[in-house]
Amino acid sequence: RKIIPYFEPKGFTLEDFKAKDIQDYYTYCQKYENLSGNTVCKHHAIIRKCLQTALKQELVKKNVADLVDRPKIQKYMAKTMTEEEIKKFIEVIKDSYFYIPTFLSLHYGLRRSEALGLLWSNIDFENKTILIGNTVIEIENRKIINRKRTKTASSYRTLPLTQAVEEFLRKLKQEQEKYKKMYGSYYNRNYEDNVCVTDNGELIKPQYLTQHFKLVIRKLGFDDGLTFHSLRHTFATRIYSHGADFKMLQGLLGHSNISTTFDIYTHFPSSKIDEASKIIEEVGNAGVPK
Repeated sequence: RKIIPYFEPKGFTLEDFKAKDIQDYYTYCQKYENLSGNTVCKHHAIIRKCLQTALKQELVKKNVADLVDRPKIQKYMAKTMTEEEIKKFIEVIKDSYFYIPTFLSLHYGLRRSEALGLLWSNIDFENKTILIGNTVIEIENRKIINRKRTKTASSYRTLPLTQAVEEFLRKLKQEQEKYKKMYGSYYNRNYEDNVCVTDNGELIKPQYLTQHFKLVIRKLGFDDGLTFHSLRHTFATRIYSHGADFKMLQGLLGHSNISTTFDIYTHFPSSKIDEASKIIEEVGNAGVPK
């Protein structure tokens, strides 16, 4: 939604495309769009991959993206909410459908797309498991779709259905059945298998969730850097403090590589990291959800 609108009016052909054009785009992103260096680097990865495809197809003689100076990547420090902040936050949103994905992320550390994409058919009340295998994303023209896959292969995972979550989901299911009868033919039945829907059956939109979260954060006067993704880090911090090691964290969060888990949570005390490393060496994959 940003790259194409910038370049398309300029009428570039692949033959005309120069490294300076990409460099100018990165300057524009940071100066006028206020994008961080980390975000611009993600744009760089997309542009480079596209040009690499053109190179393989012999449409260009070289990948000019390799000649561009990328912005410096700032080390990501995960922000979390305190127990007191969680209580205040829940108090404000508990009566809205915005509470559904929030509850799920606090209990399982789900990404926004995973929480919104949770399906009733992936919840096994008998065997007490929840399969994370569907996501809700926003594509071109703000269209919202169910995507029958996760961010990465490792993100496809099975989590334990805890008693608290089971009680929440059973109650939610009853409420949704009540709304179906109340709205009748006006109820959107296209998303009946989705857990995170509004009273009339519409999917909860990712952008709405992000914006509403930020509004509540500001209303409560919390750290403005907190985002919905902070709930994922809050979950990780909470279970880590209760004894979960990094290998278990990797499995629960769906990280493809344990180095990602280490990189994000290096703000934990070094003594705890050393302790976790020893445990990982001793027990290997034990305790990691399959």
